[in-house]
Amino acid sequence: MRNDRFSITFPRSRIRHAVMALKIISVFVFVFAVLQIALKWADYSKSRSTYQEIRAVANAVSDESSESSQSSESSVNPVPVEGRKTAAPKERSILPTIIPLLKLNEEAVGWIRIEGTRIDYPIVKAQDNQFYLKHDFKKNRSSGGSIFMDYRNGIDLLDQNTVLYGHRMKDGSMFNDLVKFQDKAFLQKHPTIQLKTKYEVTAWRIFAVYVTDVGFDYTRPQYKSDDDFRLFVDTIKSKAKLPDDWTISKEERILTLSTCSYKFHNARLVVQAVPDTSK
Repeated sequence: MRNDRFSITFPRSRIRHAVMALKIISVFVFVFAVLQIALKWADYSKSRSTYQEIRAVANAVSDESSESSQSSESSVNPVPVEGRKTAAPKERSILPTIIPLLKLNEEAVGWIRIEGTRIDYPIVKAQDNQFYLKHDFKKNRSSGGSIFMDYRNGIDLLDQNTVLYGHRMKDGSMFNDLVKFQDKAFLQKHPTIQLKTKYEVTAWRIFAVYVTDVGFDYTRPQYKSDDDFRLFVDTIKSKAKLPDDWTISKEERILTLSTCSYKFHNARLVVQAVPDTSK
């Protein structure tokens, strides 16, 4: 027998109002989501246009142009920094392709390019590692940010470990293509990183690719002792699964590229290289 004491009825008008309210809320949620996606892709598009413009500016001149080189001579006196090797003071000429970048942003320190990838960007360096996370090369707000050098590094690439950071953007830009180097076949085909400083063009050979958590301090520019550096190298060997007989001398310099990994929380994808002496 039905117990009428627990029977609840709602007026049809109240039900209709509730259904209508849910529909309105659903529409607002949908519109908000679409708007967020549109804003994100508009930001991606603006970032692509910005860097296409900068590439055009840099490619308009040649580093082999003697005429440009003669007009770009600049006296450079490296400031000694404790724990860092410094180049002997001498006059050096800024590369012609870097000069127009400095006119756009005085914090430009070079350019990175890797064949087989979309990585082809100017490099900047600020007073901290935060600003260029959310600002493009022209210092405009941008979710893609910039490719930037660790503020603790010297721009001469003479530190034991020079670190470059870049976002892993979902549209494939910035350092997204570093994931390709997790494929051994791709790495064997494209083992070289071209890195321009203000003063020279350098080549680096990739030797390690791995995912790590932020607990591993792979971004230190200098190491206190030979044992400290050896421990750093041994940790790299373990994470990158390098052969036991693989070694690197304490005098060697390392270039580290760092981006996000989605493998686990706070994961980082790290690509490391040493100077390519064959170039």
